Amino acid sequence: MGASHRTSTTWRHHHEAHPCRRRSQRSIAGLPASDATAAEVRVGGAKGSWQGVAGMTDLRTDRSAKQGARFRVGSVTKVFTVAVVLQLVAEGEISLDDTVQRHLPGLLPGSFPPVEIGQLLNHTSGLPSPKIGDSFEWVYATRFKKWTPREYVGEAVRNPMEFAPGTQQHYVNMNTFVAGLLIEKVTGRSYEHEVTTRILNPLGMRNSYLPGDSIRIRGRHNHGYQVVPKGFQNAIEYGRRYVVDMTVNSSSSTWASGDLISTTADLETFIKALFGGKVVRRRSLCTCSRCRRCPRTAPAIPPCTPRACPGWSCPVASWPTARPAPGTAAQPASAPPAT
Repeated sequence: MGASHRTSTTWRHHHEAHPCRRRSQRSIAGLPASDATAAEVRVGGAKGSWQGVAGMTDLRTDRSAKQGARFRVGSVTKVFTVAVVLQLVAEGEISLDDTVQRHLPGLLPGSFPPVEIGQLLNHTSGLPSPKIGDSFEWVYATRFKKWTPREYVGEAVRNPMEFAPGTQQHYVNMNTFVAGLLIEKVTGRSYEHEVTTRILNPLGMRNSYLPGDSIRIRGRHNHGYQVVPKGFQNAIEYGRRYVVDMTVNSSSSTWASGDLISTTADLETFIKALFGGKVVRRRSLCTCSRCRRCPRTAPAIPPCTPRACPGWSCPVASWPTARPAPGTAAQPASAPPAT
């Protein structure tokens, strides 16, 4: 594998010796490696941009990774879901203080306390997660299973609330599943339609889409692999380890929490538009450094609490790091311009 490995980079505008370039190159150097088969990095700013890719796109064919290829973005999807909800708030269709029970009657058990929409967005709802298999063996065995959103939520609410709404914070997929159902109920159209027509199409994100029931990735894409024990079903020998290809699988178990397929270029477009006020109003984006820390804050999201700042239910409160898709992981980031 190492003999055919190639690192492809493109640097625009910046001087060759710029530290951003060097750091970005180092971040993907040496792939494929024991912990990753391929990686793509894209850095953009006022002074230029840099894109690089390294590693292998397909271990069976020994082909080098492709720059600009599609991949499953995992929990980055949550930011899109939250953004659509905030658009509906801005349009006056709903309020962050409205309850889930008001807009989706019967979805939650009658014994559950009122859960506000805003509490879904900043993960302080206390809603439980479904008790389904959490081992990779279970994930692999059910990788083609197609969940409906209400089936997922119904499985989750068989369990008790984790805590009283608004008292703690726990980053779980359940919150954006309910938010996705809310979008459908309020608009009368599918979640996929709303994300596509409100965000993807207006921003020109032509290489991004929501796959629905499809288990495959359209067009050019790099394969995603998961490390498994020796003897695991369909395992491929990879150096001193074994991996399975998780590129083909159903993302319905993550739906509005993690089923988006995109590219690094499209995600850069989205991030610039989001923090430029072109997706939701600027005042809906809070500066989380001003927020107080919750008693229980998942390390995957910044410390935000209700009413701590004007945009307390901002997409930043759903900024993902800890929920990669099987075989792949994505991490967008943005920093304010220097003053």
